[in-house]
Amino acid sequence: MVDDPEELVRYQVAFSLGEFPGPTKNPALTTLACRNAGIGWLELAIRSSLHDGTGAVLANLARDADYTAQDGGMQFLKDLAAQIGQQQRADDLAVVFRLFKEMSESERRVLPTIVTGLGAQSGSPLAAQLSEATAGRFDDFTRQLLADAVVTIQDSQQPDAQRIAGIQLLTLGSLKQFQELFTSLLDPEQPPAIQAVTIETLGIWREDTAPLLLIDRWPSLSPALRSQASEILFSRPQWISLVLDAMETQAIAVSDFQPARLQQMASHRDPDIRDRAASLEKNLSRPDRNKVLEKYRSALQLEPDPARGKVVFQKNCVACHRLEEVGHDLGPSLLTVRNRSAETILYHVLAPNREVDPKYLNYLVFTQDGRTLTGTISAETATSITLKRSGQESDTILRKDIDELRSTGLSLMPEGLEKQIDRQAMADLIDYISRAKASVE
Repeated sequence: MVDDPEELVRYQVAFSLGEFPGPTKNPALTTLACRNAGIGWLELAIRSSLHDGTGAVLANLARDADYTAQDGGMQFLKDLAAQIGQQQRADDLAVVFRLFKEMSESERRVLPTIVTGLGAQSGSPLAAQLSEATAGRFDDFTRQLLADAVVTIQDSQQPDAQRIAGIQLLTLGSLKQFQELFTSLLDPEQPPAIQAVTIETLGIWREDTAPLLLIDRWPSLSPALRSQASEILFSRPQWISLVLDAMETQAIAVSDFQPARLQQMASHRDPDIRDRAASLEKNLSRPDRNKVLEKYRSALQLEPDPARGKVVFQKNCVACHRLEEVGHDLGPSLLTVRNRSAETILYHVLAPNREVDPKYLNYLVFTQDGRTLTGTISAETATSITLKRSGQESDTILRKDIDELRSTGLSLMPEGLEKQIDRQAMADLIDYISRAKASVE
């Protein structure tokens, strides 16, 4: 049934195979992976059935040249390697060590992807095991890999994709070793994609140097990069304390973060974080929503310009909404405004937490390894949940890795858009949304 023409049938087959004991399921799961490369939800079902045997399936796929030639194939190899690194099962690690020894020269091109996925950071127990299992060859391999990566990263003429792959490899070294390089990669003259992957990579380390770098560079980060950096900064309790330090000393303005962020921290499990965030929130002057709505009601009497409204939409709304083939489908479809008045649209834009559809509630997930993740629940299976955030960022978490799941009671849409959109711009935006809806039906 791994060749069934219906994806949903193959999806169920992937789940059902997880009930088979021992290695009997591995060949079928390998075949499913080979024939469904890049189909994320089916690959997630395969991973959920690999409570054991992950190493065997990874080894089978790593030696399949046709499979590893696909971008989707390489990403799934990385995902499987990450699962092995997290589970730390002796039998899976033994298979990986043997794979490293036995790979031919042509097959070794997939090693950087596997090593990056494993999370064998310098000084980690896993890196030590790899070194011992390969009689030191792993150390030589990573040193050369890192040297080549640094050359590629520093060459601005290289394609972004090559530089990004190099940045992701830096986790094989120490953060101290590459601190100066990471600082330069967050410079405003770097392409946004390079800055974004730098922020993402910094989040992998546990040292306090990582959040301190982001805090230092905070003033020069664009709004989109600040949103990404926020997820990193608030992902670990000890890092949250550093951010609160920066707020309390005014190194970072409290108003730089959405009010919902402080509200989340004010209900954190750590009492120190909870008390400090509550104190900052109490001292933060937040506009009364009723007063804001009353002030902006006069915008409905202004002469609107839908062309200007389109620009306002593209600047402020595309991270969560899609209209006329522009933006992301994270928030509610704007087609739902077809029968709503301009005043109702204004109400939902400026007071998003008054009425929140449960589908668009923000959630906090505390993981077993100490991270805190946020987003709306965009997908659920028997073994995992997927959180989605603005800009199409997402995290898929296996249920066995969840320590606690909690709703914030707040909408994904932030309050405070009046800071970016004045009354004329609001009139233009509402008119654009109302006129554009017909074109996307």
